[in-house]
Amino acid sequence: MFHPKIYLFEDGPGGWVCICGSANFTAGAMTKNQEACVLIEGRDVPNSLRKDFSDVIERAWRLGKVPTSDERRYYRMQWQLKQSRISELTGRFTRHPKGSGTQGQDASDEGHDLHEISLVRMAWPQFMSRVLSEQRGQAYKGRLSVLEVAQKLFSSRRSFADLSAGDRRRIAGFASAREEDGLDWKWFGNMQGAGYFKRLVNEQPGRIARAIDAIPLHRPVTQQDFARFVDHLDDLTGVSLGAGTRLLTMKRPDTFVTFNTQSRRRLCAECGLNTTIDWEGYWNSVIGRIRQSIWFQEPVPTQPQAERIWHNRVAMLDSLYYDHRH
Repeated sequence: MFHPKIYLFEDGPGGWVCICGSANFTAGAMTKNQEACVLIEGRDVPNSLRKDFSDVIERAWRLGKVPTSDERRYYRMQWQLKQSRISELTGRFTRHPKGSGTQGQDASDEGHDLHEISLVRMAWPQFMSRVLSEQRGQAYKGRLSVLEVAQKLFSSRRSFADLSAGDRRRIAGFASAREEDGLDWKWFGNMQGAGYFKRLVNEQPGRIARAIDAIPLHRPVTQQDFARFVDHLDDLTGVSLGAGTRLLTMKRPDTFVTFNTQSRRRLCAECGLNTTIDWEGYWNSVIGRIRQSIWFQEPVPTQPQAERIWHNRVAMLDSLYYDHRH
């Protein structure tokens, strides 16, 4: 790719101006970005300098080639694929205008930049300390037990629909007292009041399974996996963000956090986001920031207790932001 930026403007015999610097010839570079350029006017310098600039441009032009339509298409595709990652690295998280797919101009989610969020800057020892301190050190044991049993249940069957009714209710967060088996399955969101969601889990588990089965059990979850989950869930009008993220958290506690009533307000406030966030905002703005966090990128610890928490670390954010007053 051509990197130098030299703009040579000529105006009749002997009249010329050159701009040389960092700015591309784009609206963003000329109006918003921080750039540094030098303006050289022909009347202030020897005319030989004009020839030097012309020679540089001519040599670059001869080295160039006109890309084929296939090459342009490939470059455009690669550019689009990289935009989300580039935005994350610069601390900007984006949402796409509704109905535009990924082709349209991205708009900022207007949340806090990474350097402003204490959660993102938090190191692993601090994260561990806060998880272990919930309810004077008692809550994390119950939380981990629920997540680890849920993982075993998902691993025991090919599909959520193949689980027993009791196991589906445990994972979904509305198990009866008899079905609790000594665990408090209401951690990470009590779904007793989610009537439509409960009916689907009890009576039409195959419809819920089409969504949650789209999320892989072991390999990294991609945006495409998440999009398939949301597409299937959208077919089930009436399943809330809280209920959906409960299922995601039970299956992949290393990737997702439950967005329930008790934790949503504090987590959104931390990230500078509106609490009316939708599925796209959850993935781009919440999970996107979590994946950039120092504690999230910590290597697997060797100490047994820390290792257990690490494998469930995103779900355990609920212990940092859960409001026990509600």
